[in-house]
Amino acid sequence: MADPAIKFRKEHVVKPKLGYLEENTMGYYKSVYQQLQCDVFNSEEEKGVKDAKLKKQVPDVFVELLHRLSAQLSREDILESCLSSDVAAPVVETLLLVSHATDSVLCQKTCRQVLKSMQENKDGKVLLDHCCDKFTSHVIQCLLMVESEDAKVAFYEQHLKSKLVDLAVHPIANFVVQTLIKHSSFDLFVLVFEELFVDIEAVLAVYHIGIISSLAETCIKFKTKQKKLLQGLMKAFHCYEPADRQTYIAPLLLTLSTYDVYFNTEENKIISTSGNDDIAATDTFQMTKLENMNLHGSVLLQKLLAFENTSSVVSSIINLSPDNLVLMACNQFGSHVIDLCMTSMTVGKKSRDAILMQFKGQYPKLAMDKYGSRTLDNLWNNSCLRQKTSIAEELATKEAQLNNHRFGKFAVRNCALHHFKHCRKDWERMQSRDTKKRKLFSDLIGDQTQGEKGNILEKKMK
Repeated sequence: MADPAIKFRKEHVVKPKLGYLEENTMGYYKSVYQQLQCDVFNSEEEKGVKDAKLKKQVPDVFVELLHRLSAQLSREDILESCLSSDVAAPVVETLLLVSHATDSVLCQKTCRQVLKSMQENKDGKVLLDHCCDKFTSHVIQCLLMVESEDAKVAFYEQHLKSKLVDLAVHPIANFVVQTLIKHSSFDLFVLVFEELFVDIEAVLAVYHIGIISSLAETCIKFKTKQKKLLQGLMKAFHCYEPADRQTYIAPLLLTLSTYDVYFNTEENKIISTSGNDDIAATDTFQMTKLENMNLHGSVLLQKLLAFENTSSVVSSIINLSPDNLVLMACNQFGSHVIDLCMTSMTVGKKSRDAILMQFKGQYPKLAMDKYGSRTLDNLWNNSCLRQKTSIAEELATKEAQLNNHRFGKFAVRNCALHHFKHCRKDWERMQSRDTKKRKLFSDLIGDQTQGEKGNILEKKMK
């Protein structure tokens, strides 16, 4: 018996030309959908543009084609076949995204048809099986992105409730959970968070950090559950109790290691001859070298630095030894954490000053490293005149060495060390002027961004 999807492709050949693509392939239909999505129905509101404008006017036949193909795909035999096809499933996904941007009624109708097809398929699969399928899981992600809020809540209540942890530890289904988290309303997010929070360590055990990062990102979005998530992470990394272990959360997250693994507590028991365990633990923390920094750990740590209360995480970074702080600043993943410490609105001035103090004596090392030199630029740009003077004095002692280094020469130029050594007053005026300009532009950009967000919110409320 012929595949219904193939029969569909043969019967519905479309007239508009799209270059080298064959007209009787699913790739052709996908390109038509994408043309509609990208060229005709491209709203500029999300980019902060006041008046949404069409980029390009395409033939009306494309719009007619959208409705005609949607009607054909809604046939049960064709839709079921398409959902299980690696070629046709992306077409269904693109159809959902395009209809969401163009026709909300058509979009919700298509969503219901896709869900019905998944639930009433001939293979006997339930919807959870589709969440674990490498093709249909992407379609479910699109459903969660475009469905109405009420439909998403119903979807969660009927199919996902009490099963989120099992899905979160699955190698494919965990991406469906991430999409659900990112596109939840406030009330739905609270339900999802509480269900996942119970077994957050199981999610970390299978290295699905995307789930945790999605939770952190949505906690920032809704300004809720931030303290609880941080406490849960501390418990999962075994540094919540005793309380003095909480200062180790930054290196543990950055390396994605539990307290026991990071400090080798099984092999090297901390034995304090003085009887002061706190001092012994602190000494071990200072001596342990910060190695094996991780991309996903760095991303998660950056999310936590955007929380409303960052004192625990920032204190943990400040308490690192100068050598470990340099290792972090000179690492391709760790350097972004230092950058965010210096620029985040939720990190106080005293904390930034403390970080700069920890780097004292280490600035030449930073300047002569590929990633450290970028970190030094960020530290410099977020320092006051007194702090810049201190950094320049330290770098000036190594000026000849820096000039001969492939990365160090940029620090000599950016910090204007020649002027610093020979024309100190001119250098101070120049740095003060640069600081004022940077602050002025920062304020202007911030005000403009807030204004654009306000205009978008007003339009949505209307």
